Amino acid sequence: MSNEFDNSNLYEGLSLMSQTAVGGGMGAAIDHVREILGRIDAEIITLRKWDDRKLSYPIKRQKRGIYLLAMFRVDGTRLAEAENTWNLSELVLRVMVTKCDHMGQVEYDAELEEAKTSEAELKLREAKAEQADEAKAGEAKAAEAKKATEAKAEEAKAEEAKAEEAKAEEAKPAEVKAEEAVAEVAAKPAAAEASE
Repeated sequence: MSNEFDNSNLYEGLSLMSQTAVGGGMGAAIDHVREILGRIDAEIITLRKWDDRKLSYPIKRQKRGIYLLAMFRVDGTRLAEAENTWNLSELVLRVMVTKCDHMGQVEYDAELEEAKTSEAELKLREAKAEQADEAKAGEAKAAEAKKATEAKAEEAKAEEAKAEEAKAEEAKPAEVKAEEAVAEVAAKPAAAEASE
């Protein structure tokens, strides 16, 4: 029994994901690749964002793409099934799968460390994005509260104006009120004659 590193049935898959795949967050794109590899019963060793780049030419009308790098073990006969699923997916622009014959223990360990670092960075970015969303929601609530307060102030001013108008009406001398009533009665027959 030897303690040598076993790289049989070990593969790397580089998926070029569209921006729409990542529109819902990096987690959605990673879950999509996990689902594809899960269909062929692959043992996923690492799955991480490798890079985000401007493409040298548009692919499926996309000008930018996000590369996800997966290292996994699977029976080689099931690999074609995964490649077909990748190629049929609308979220995956391109895919390249290579056998890891070249990889030794040192490279394998380095890849595992890189994956841990990438995962921690991804969690940190998601936490920051969540905080930013919460801050935006707080700002929106504050703006709504401010609008509600302003609307209440406008209502209070309108009611105050009505109350002042009513006080002014009450304060008019009786003679002025009588004159206004006579003028109003006199205006009614004139309006009736004009309409006939």
